[in-house]
Amino acid sequence: MNIGSTIFNSFKLGTNDISKVYIGTDKVYPNSQTPLLDSHPSNCAAYSLRLLSSSYTGDCLQIRRESNNDTLDVGFVNGYLDEASIISFSTGTNSRVVKWYDQSSNSRDAIQIVANNQPLIYNSTTGLYLLNGKSSILWDGVVGTGLKYSSLQGSNKYSVSSVLSTKNVGQYTKLFSVGPDAQTQGVWFTLNTGGTILEWVNNDTGFAGNGYNNPTGPSVISDSRIMIDAIDTQSLLTSVLSSSNASMYKDGTEISYRVQRTGNCFTSSGDLIIGNSPNNVNAIYSKMQELIIWHSDEDSSMTEIHNNTNSYFNIY
Repeated sequence: MNIGSTIFNSFKLGTNDISKVYIGTDKVYPNSQTPLLDSHPSNCAAYSLRLLSSSYTGDCLQIRRESNNDTLDVGFVNGYLDEASIISFSTGTNSRVVKWYDQSSNSRDAIQIVANNQPLIYNSTTGLYLLNGKSSILWDGVVGTGLKYSSLQGSNKYSVSSVLSTKNVGQYTKLFSVGPDAQTQGVWFTLNTGGTILEWVNNDTGFAGNGYNNPTGPSVISDSRIMIDAIDTQSLLTSVLSSSNASMYKDGTEISYRVQRTGNCFTSSGDLIIGNSPNNVNAIYSKMQELIIWHSDEDSSMTEIHNNTNSYFNIY
């Protein structure tokens, strides 16, 4: 529950825990919203700092504190990330994300085993990394930073919903990638491009379903910068690619395109990497709170997805 910009994950009356809070007849705590995956199950992978499914009983993150390399599995409290456990575990040191647990039924947990390549969740001086008042994971734009699930099967349809901020670092940066690092293979969601070659111009955002320069693969590429160049400006970015659809939305509104092309997506298996590319040279500079990938065309459900996500994160 939010009061102003402050998040409350628990309430007490004296020493007694309060399980529900109402304003009039409206329940405001715990989160009364229907979890997104209850209505729109992900048949691929779902990562978030909120609880996405009422049937999910696992943890949200595994984190590592730098002071002694101890790790902690962090779950949810009433649908919210258990921030108190992170703070108690991390006070006085930095903590990084070792694993982001998949909340779909597919157990496609995204992992980074190299310590210095793990994104950050807690700063020894300033505390939790926040974005619009809620916890976030920081990808700091350093080469090698990313979280990986090995050998994800491809699909002829992709839909994506992501909540994040982004900062331009003067190069191609990846929200995520699947498959080989090649111009004509793999699935690429690219933000803040730094080049002017191929189909990209400086600062475009694009989603390519079978290589970023494949004339027979589906692509949707913006005709202007749509992601704000500010690490603390939160956005909802969603997109769909299939043989019959190529669309992209920013904060619930469909954007204009310079390239909008349908075709066959990359269907071979490849590593899913969040926040980077397979060759580790396209690390994103971003605060990320959610990334859901469907192996289906969810365009007809986008209004509901946008409303559910915005209701929780208060993006726009």
